[in-house]
Amino acid sequence: MSYIYDKSGQRLFFQREESYGKVYDPESSGITAWTMIPANYAHWRRFDIIPDTLEPILPKIEKIKQYDISDSKHASSIAEGNIEPQEFTISMDAQALEFLPCAIGNPAYSSHGRAAVQTIECVADVSGSLNETYILVDVINTNAVKHLLFWFDVDSGGSAPTSPTGINDSNRIEVDISANDTANTVATALADKLDDQAEITSATVSGGTITVTHANNGAVVLPHNGASSPGFSFGITTHGSTVYTVTEALDTNIPSFTLHLELQNTTSGEDIIYDIFGCVVNEVVVNVGFGDKIVRCDVTFKSPYAVRNTNGRATCPPSRKYIPSMPTMNTLQEADNACLLQSGTTSTVNGTDDRTPQTVERVALTINNNVSFQSDVESQFMKTAIAGKRDVFLNIVGAITETDLLQYWQEKYKLSSSDYIPDSASERLNSVFKLQRDATYDYISIAIYNLLATEHSLKLSNVDEAFYNADMTFEDGDGDSNGRILTSTTIASFIDRTIMLGTQ
Repeated sequence: MSYIYDKSGQRLFFQREESYGKVYDPESSGITAWTMIPANYAHWRRFDIIPDTLEPILPKIEKIKQYDISDSKHASSIAEGNIEPQEFTISMDAQALEFLPCAIGNPAYSSHGRAAVQTIECVADVSGSLNETYILVDVINTNAVKHLLFWFDVDSGGSAPTSPTGINDSNRIEVDISANDTANTVATALADKLDDQAEITSATVSGGTITVTHANNGAVVLPHNGASSPGFSFGITTHGSTVYTVTEALDTNIPSFTLHLELQNTTSGEDIIYDIFGCVVNEVVVNVGFGDKIVRCDVTFKSPYAVRNTNGRATCPPSRKYIPSMPTMNTLQEADNACLLQSGTTSTVNGTDDRTPQTVERVALTINNNVSFQSDVESQFMKTAIAGKRDVFLNIVGAITETDLLQYWQEKYKLSSSDYIPDSASERLNSVFKLQRDATYDYISIAIYNLLATEHSLKLSNVDEAFYNADMTFEDGDGDSNGRILTSTTIASFIDRTIMLGTQ
């Protein structure tokens, strides 16, 4: 019998779209834009940790009641209308923050930083149980991601799997084993095939576990079992890392994603499965609060179209990220010429040009793209997303010791060179918003040019509060000579190119 939908059957995956409405497809394997994704699609990725309830609102067909002059109490017919875009927010504990750079523009590959070291824990074959099962392994080929499939042929009794979708036939590699081989023997056979790949430096075996050292620097997803699963376990010793840059987009284009949502039932025909296409980041809010302990991120998507997926559950679920969440206690970083708030183009931390409050309790960065959609009379849904005016807000709560920020807030503005700056303050306000776990291999740095002080609390505190805590909001002022406020964005990340670029 069917059972009530419970938490254990909930899954939510995503992947970048290579063109609007068409999910990433490295092998041009027949995925069509705006059409349900095959169950054996191999390239789904996981969100950052979602701790709370999520209520995605699905675009659906309008029902229009039609009333005729001869009708008395009720409509005479129901007409089918259009599919209107919908908006929903996903709140996450920050692990990779892939959607933050994609709210600014299209990330571009810059360089690869570090090679991955991963582990594959194999199991023994039991009377041919591993025959035609397979695992998926990504490697770095030059600068690109290469997707490999390793399948097991027991006593030459199997044939190469024709699925999953998105893996080239030339990348389906046979591993010959015998019935009832031990885990160590299976691991040795697989390691030999891994060693044959130019993109892998070594695959060493110990007690049935393979340690895979990648030859090339770069971020790759953790290996994982395929639809026909051998039941292996996987681990990460060292994350590979890749550096990306983002130039703030000044046109109306914006990166898009496909989301895959499942509520499972023991009777698969009762599963609730939807593909949500053309998801664009309307707004992203990153909250760094000492009391929260973990950096939080709220991403608001807008989507014009969704379909119920009757192909079935995703049979190649992605591995978990195994990336630690960003702690608020030491994640937000400052450096000379890169302060959270600074006047002018140069500054020294705690120097005269560093305008950051003496203590900072909370920081929130908001980027809003004011996305709208354009219709086309030949389509029932809107296939064109338009990124409008980009609003940038920086909210800071902290204790201040000087009047400088009150002056930035209070004074009128004057033209100085090409910038509008407060009349009695020394220079325009800049910011470098930098979240960092590792100074070389894992950080996000966003330079914000010319902030306006638009809100500033001014209060008298009672004895219980002990000191004056200011609540200030800054927003984007006039842009630089190129019209940009977000003038430099650099990301060193454990996330591979398929998400950041929508390509290999």
